[in-house]
Amino acid sequence: MTAGNGDEPGSPVRMAVLIMAHAHPEQVGRLVERLSAPFVDIYLHIDRRTESGPFLSALGGRPGCTVLPDRDRVGVLWGGFSVVQAILNLVRTARRGSPAAERFCLLSGADYPARPIHAIAREMAGDVEYIDVEQKLDPKGSRFCDTTIQHHHLGNFRLFNPRTSPSGHLVTWGAMLGGMLPRLRQPATDLYRGSCWWALTRTAIDEILALIARQPGELAWFRKAVVPDELVFPSFVMATSRRDRVWRDPVDRGVLSEPDEGRRLGSHFIRWGGGISPEILTERDHDAILASGAPFIRKVDPAASRALLDALDAAAGRGPADAILSESQGCRPASSRARQAEPGIHNR
Repeated sequence: MTAGNGDEPGSPVRMAVLIMAHAHPEQVGRLVERLSAPFVDIYLHIDRRTESGPFLSALGGRPGCTVLPDRDRVGVLWGGFSVVQAILNLVRTARRGSPAAERFCLLSGADYPARPIHAIAREMAGDVEYIDVEQKLDPKGSRFCDTTIQHHHLGNFRLFNPRTSPSGHLVTWGAMLGGMLPRLRQPATDLYRGSCWWALTRTAIDEILALIARQPGELAWFRKAVVPDELVFPSFVMATSRRDRVWRDPVDRGVLSEPDEGRRLGSHFIRWGGGISPEILTERDHDAILASGAPFIRKVDPAASRALLDALDAAAGRGPADAILSESQGCRPASSRARQAEPGIHNR
């Protein structure tokens, strides 16, 4: 895989920032405030299993922000296809609502900008697809990552999902049952594993949505995959004309263990500690974050990460240009935005 890593950044590009939120409304409000700029449109998905009221209160009518209506909200289960469905609802809403946006950035409510938004937007003007594509999967391979696509995943059912099941025994039983159900068909699309969080160009987004519209069975295959949010966009972006512009880690990680200090993966700085979720970043990660050059960081906590967030805000130094908000009418349901037709693409 070849990719341009460092095209010379230009002037700020118009961005649509998509946020997946399920907790910490005040932190989400802080995130939206830091992202606000005349060239940024923000779209927020609030987990259907979460009360939306506290989030709307925290947003306080901030300009430039669209909250997905209830009909497009999804009750998200960790590791299940519901994550992908929520992301697609955000992508389709943003594509219609922001016809001038040239870059689409996917964040969670636990992410944060590492740099001033103007600096991020200038980098986003480059000819790079900022998504971490770790490895190509082999449906007949013996690596652990390969075996995860060879059987059915039952984590879409609350009883078998490790985050919602009332019993660890049910989770184990569900995994054993899924392991006994081999996948009889593999998708025609080559499968890649990578990051769920990304910053893609409009061209890549258009081609991915067109692929899904032409071959709905390709997307349907991922409904029974393990952690499909780490498969769908890495796989589909590698099936587009943009595959040679995918971000590339300048360090060959094939023989290296994950660095203790964390590293940049596509659009995000992340520190893994060996668990199923990234480590919470704190002030001690500050220097490594800046050295990575990543536009965004993951994962932060309102309390544990407060000193880090304050330091990043201070370094961003929101000047007069940053304080100018867009002339839109504040956080509102997506239905109030003008909609742009999507020929050949089936919208929800």
